[in-house]
Order: sequence, then structure tokens, then C-alpha cells
Amino acid sequence: MDYDKILIAVGGNANKVPIPGIDGKNVFLLRTAADQEKIKKQAAESKTGVIIVGSGFIGSESAAALKKEYKGNLKVSMIGGEEFPLELCLGKEVGRMMHQQHTSNGVNLHMKAMVKQITHDSDGKANGVILSDGTKVEGDMVIVGAGVTPATKFLERTETGVKLDNRGGIICDPFLQSSNKDIFAAGDVCSFPYWQTGNRIRIEHWNNALEQGSHAAFNMLDKYVPFANVPFFWTRHYDKSIQYIGYTTSYDEVHITGDVSANKFLCYYIKDGKIAAVSGQGMANDLITLYECMSQGKLPEIGDIKDGSVTFEGLRK
Repeated sequence: MDYDKILIAVGGNANKVPIPGIDGKNVFLLRTAADQEKIKKQAAESKTGVIIVGSGFIGSESAAALKKEYKGNLKVSMIGGEEFPLELCLGKEVGRMMHQQHTSNGVNLHMKAMVKQITHDSDGKANGVILSDGTKVEGDMVIVGAGVTPATKFLERTETGVKLDNRGGIICDPFLQSSNKDIFAAGDVCSFPYWQTGNRIRIEHWNNALEQGSHAAFNMLDKYVPFANVPFFWTRHYDKSIQYIGYTTSYDEVHITGDVSANKFLCYYIKDGKIAAVSGQGMANDLITLYECMSQGKLPEIGDIKDGSVTFEGLRK
């Protein structure tokens, strides 16, 4: 097939971590609709429960979804390497809230733990996992949520001149154009410069893929519209959503307004004295206001928010 311009938006592959026993029966990765159907079918037949390896977005959302779907009649155990679920992205304070939500809904949490082995019965079906401290967690199916890797291996076998970063992302400019001017990228595979910081980032969320696809389409038609969107994503657990704007992989300080335990808060992630990202729950209007401020480059100083000299009523004017 010939082309003048081509967009690569192949997404990612779920990571298959090298745990002994991961290739056995009833061990699932979650990436496609077919994966989801297999998991739901097996969960409906489960006798001893589901074990979820990983407490990030895939693991945490899977635990909440299974508990909701089966009205508490399904035993669910989740294993995470941090102290709290979602801690790496949302911080300890929000992670502590998620920990409480999971436990109050009957999820058995094994935190600050690593899986040493997935065990199987004589028929080769999963029947539990062994943790690094020797603890045995029983269950007749295992879901592994260990992130994804960009599905760009095929580019290593081509002569397109497309350059990849050290994690397999396609290195693009602000127009989502790769090092080959006729090849563009969008979504999970796209490593692009984030205009707020100048750092190169890659975002694994469908909202980002949707927006980048639109921008890439314009630019493939020589419109050259730079991708300058502020990241926005969300996660939903037990009929409650947490929204997140901005982007940072690390922060120096967290400032919270509202009450996290009451599911009504804004959590500011501060890097080098500036607001790098904000998560929130139950305060959508305020979060949207901050999103617009961030998009327009008019985000207030964190000191002004802390001392009350800047209000949301004032920002919305």
C-alpha cells in the first residue's frame, strides 16, 4: 500500500512481567475488549476469588469494577508495591483515600508487596500467588496490570528513519511529526514536547489519543496546528471519579484544599514552586477553571491560592 502521509497510532502492548507461572491458565492481561470478556466470564465462574497484580490504574479500576459487578459476592485481592493504591501518580493522600475505599468495599489489599510466583493446580490453572515474604494468596484467576509498552517494535525492522526514545515512543515535534516528515504519531506511541515544561512526555489515555489524532490529521493536510493541549484524564472507582489535569512524574510538595476523606478536594502537585498538576474529586467546576487557566498560561501562583488572595470566583471572572 502506497501513501503520501501516514499516521502511526497502534497503541501499546500490555506488559507481561517475567513472573514464574505467568503463562499458565486463568492468568490474564487486560488490553482489548476480548481480554475484558474473558475476564468477566472467568470471574463469573470463580470459586476462590480474583487476584490482581498491580495497584495502578488498571489494577485499581479492575478491583473496583469487579466488586461492583458482582455485588461483593466475589473475593478480590489486590497486590501493590507501594504503600497505597495509585500512590505513584496521585500521591499518598489520595492513595490513602483509595486504600480506604477498596477495603470498605471488601477488597483484600496486600501493599508494599511483590509477587514471587503464580502457582497452579495439576490442570495448570492458577490457584494463587506467593509473595516475596512467603505469604500465599489464594485465588483461581490472576489479572496482571503492569503497564504497557508502545507497540513500535515493527519500526525497528523498517528503514523509515523514524527515531524512538528509550522506552519505544516515537519521537515527534509539536506537530506530531516524526523524524521522517511524512510519518506522524498519536496516542500511546507518541513522545512529544509538553509546552508547559519543554520536557518530552508520552501519555497513555484515550482522551489524549483522540485529541492527538485530530491534530495529526490537520497537520497531515499541511495545516500545521501545534499540539498544545493540557493533559486531562480521570479514573472511576465505586461510582466516584477523580479528575486530573496537567502532568508531572515527580513533585516537591502537595497542597490540599477541601477534605479528601469526604471525597471533596483539590490536590495540587507542586514542582519547583509552580503548580504542575492538580487532581480533584467533587469540585469539578473549580478543576475546570484551573484547566482553563493552565491552558491559557494564566495559572495563579500556589502562594496566592494558599493565602486566599486568589479565589475561584475571581478566576472565573
